[in-house]
This record gives sequence, C-alpha cells and structure tokens, in this order.
Amino acid sequence: MPGMSGWELAREIRHLNQHMPIGVITGWGEAVGSNEQKAAGVNWVIAKPFTAERVAELVRDIIRHRESRMKSMSIVAA
Repeated sequence: MPGMSGWELAREIRHLNQHMPIGVITGWGEAVGSNEQKAAGVNWVIAKPFTAERVAELVRDIIRHRESRMKSMSIVAA
C-alpha cells in the first residue's frame, strides 16, 4: 500500500472512530505481534491464506461485537 502501512491505516481509522470494528488481513501470518495489533486498535487479524469459514467466523464476531455495543448504548425510557 503506497504511502501508508496497514497498521498506520488502522491507527488512523481508530483515531477517527473509537468504536469501528477493525479487521486486518495480512500475509505476515504469525509474524504479526499482539503488541502491533493492540497499538493499532485492531480487533481481528486474519492471516493469509484464509478460508471462507474463517471469513464467516470474522463476520459473526463483528455482528456480535456490534450487537453488544448497541445493547450497551440502549436508553430505556420510563
């Protein structure tokens, strides 16, 4: 990616939106450290090669993440 790494992009997205779920697909595999992931505010890392099942699992995780966030933001009117 010219001019910016994926981690830099993730950090910029996180800076703009603290609640946006961020997943990174990488060819670096196990070389990606949890410190990098945490520093960039990345929720999920998928290493190449990946399967369709792994992508489906990520989508389910994102949906659960979104639903739990929406529940915590709910306002109950009395």
